[in-house]
Amino acid sequence: MNPESPKPKRRRATAWLSLIAAAAVTGALFWYLARATTLDDWFRLYQGLAWSFFGAYLVCFLGSMALKALRYRILLDASGTGRTPRYRDLLTLTFVSNLFVDLLPARSGSLAYIVFLNRKLEVGLPACFSSFAFSFIFDLIGMLPLFFAAIILHGMAAGQQTPLLWALLAVLAVIALLALFLLEKVLAVGEIILAWLAERLPGRLGDWSQRGAQELGAMASDVSRIKGQGVYGRVLGVSVAIRALKYLGLYLLVAGLAAQWPAEAARLSFPLILFALVAAEATASLPVSGIAGFGAYEGVMMATLRGAGLAPTQAALIPFGLHLLTQAIDYTLGGAALIVLSLIKPRGGEAPAREERKTMTPRTRKGRLLRWLLILGAAAMITAAGLHYGPRLFYTHFGGLVLEAVAGGLDQGQKELIRGQTKGLAAKVVWSSSRSGNHELYLLTLPELKLFRLTENDHVDYFPRFSPDGKRVVFARSQKPWVSQRNEIPWDAYVLDLASGKETLAARDANYPQWAGPRSISFMRGGQVVLKDLAGGKEKVLYDASQPPVEGLPQTPELSPDGKLLAFTARGKQRGTMVYELAKQELKQIAGGCQITWFPGSKKVLWVENGGQGGNHILTSALEPVDPKVFMDLPGSHSHEYFPRLSSDGSWLVWGATAKGHEHDIADYEIFLWKVGTPWESALRLSRNAANDRWPDIFMEK
Repeated sequence: MNPESPKPKRRRATAWLSLIAAAAVTGALFWYLARATTLDDWFRLYQGLAWSFFGAYLVCFLGSMALKALRYRILLDASGTGRTPRYRDLLTLTFVSNLFVDLLPARSGSLAYIVFLNRKLEVGLPACFSSFAFSFIFDLIGMLPLFFAAIILHGMAAGQQTPLLWALLAVLAVIALLALFLLEKVLAVGEIILAWLAERLPGRLGDWSQRGAQELGAMASDVSRIKGQGVYGRVLGVSVAIRALKYLGLYLLVAGLAAQWPAEAARLSFPLILFALVAAEATASLPVSGIAGFGAYEGVMMATLRGAGLAPTQAALIPFGLHLLTQAIDYTLGGAALIVLSLIKPRGGEAPAREERKTMTPRTRKGRLLRWLLILGAAAMITAAGLHYGPRLFYTHFGGLVLEAVAGGLDQGQKELIRGQTKGLAAKVVWSSSRSGNHELYLLTLPELKLFRLTENDHVDYFPRFSPDGKRVVFARSQKPWVSQRNEIPWDAYVLDLASGKETLAARDANYPQWAGPRSISFMRGGQVVLKDLAGGKEKVLYDASQPPVEGLPQTPELSPDGKLLAFTARGKQRGTMVYELAKQELKQIAGGCQITWFPGSKKVLWVENGGQGGNHILTSALEPVDPKVFMDLPGSHSHEYFPRLSSDGSWLVWGATAKGHEHDIADYEIFLWKVGTPWESALRLSRNAANDRWPDIFMEK
């Protein structure tokens, strides 16, 4: 036997070196993780995952996979292959290809698409290559507009543009466009070279060169055919959508993992994460990046997160946790798809796709049109739901990220106007404001119009209420740094002494605290309304809304001034504003709406209802008979009213209103004051800044 030639030996040595290097990169990562994290850290990481964000990531991921399969279908149709697979088969193949992407160095596992498409679905090699090549090129082109937007956003956040990023964008654009326009020419040159070698190489080498030249020629023809079909616009649109869904999904997953560290999550802006993801993907495409994609990808993201100020443990947990979750999804769905693909039987002898469409009957075309209309309708509904609930979902978990310290206040002319229209009024108004960058309590005195900050901490303070003597304020404080008002459970009630500034914990797990006398408060705990004696600590359940007929939560529960009735907003099987008579244990619905509160005398209530000039207005009615009347619908821009509260004598109303936006945590609500019975347009604005000002209360000085 002849000794083995040195070339195969060198190739095997190179392969082994590449494998060893990849293993070294992955090993170094795991060594660092072992030093920087503990097993308990990993348990807490996934226990703290915001599963709503994980669900949103899954939606984005599945959407991107469906679009990838659609892109393959468009390109295969344009190539003129006689065997365009069914869409569901292409979708299955897309999941299988995704399974292999990170298993081989430089993401070469994506070539599994060509192998399975050619061998299993029996599509010609030229069409396999051209659809793969164009998908790869347009994937890069589809990233460019997102990268452009990220650079702009990053520059706006940093206050200056970075020339290096623009240069990188230009390089990527040039590479993508050159690949798009030179692909056919490169294949043609390759064909010429292999044909030249075929004429000069002996035996099997010449045969292989000849066959290679024929395949490259067929690929060049296929590329040319696709270019002539006018599909670039559709393919580009689908590619941009794929990239947008991909990065949005990954950002949501990063946000879901970081949600348990609100202070650190505040540093993780979308442009920052987008840069980290793009850089990590580029590094993972290098010949040596790690085993199964674990290695360089996490290293780049860790460096980015450390640069953003995260602790070493958090900077290690987030990227590795992200990759581990995404890989688990890829392997699970890809493995299932591989089983399905093995069961697919090739559709031998089938007419070309375009010929098949020509022979479709009107009924078949109607059926296909109906399916597409249903798909588009479902997509439109999902998009509309995402636009409506997506921001709400984000603000619920990460509203603190959009709050920042703002300047602003009443100028001298505005103060004189308020003093002139409130002559004789001695009062103080307290409310919750995010003007410091976090929701704290503020107090404004009248007629002095001096503003005092009452609290200062990294938690959310809101729903302040004056004690009957005006010397104390009870309020709700979140149990962790950021809690949205929509999350009504993790709150505690505190009492603040205005003279000393001393805060006292009044009740654990208590929201919407109200005074029920000089020594007692009421509040919501879960589905119950609880009355607590502050001196003795004794608690009594006044109403359990978790039971029928409400079976939900009692929002903003408030005892009537005489202590015989309880008003609240029902959020459960029954919804609306309710009054519960304690002695008779009878529940009566007043209306729809929310944020019900009492008039002095215990015989009238007012609440917020949809309608009016700005989408909301404040209504009032007697308890018997119920006859709602508009109490306040402020003229002008700030007519989206919320948070109404009357003074103890019923002569003054304070509330919040916004010109645009609705979210109670982040919208630009301003505080207003109105003398009851005067024209609505005489209402006075007590706050003037871009912060979120909400839940005011007023105390009349004697």
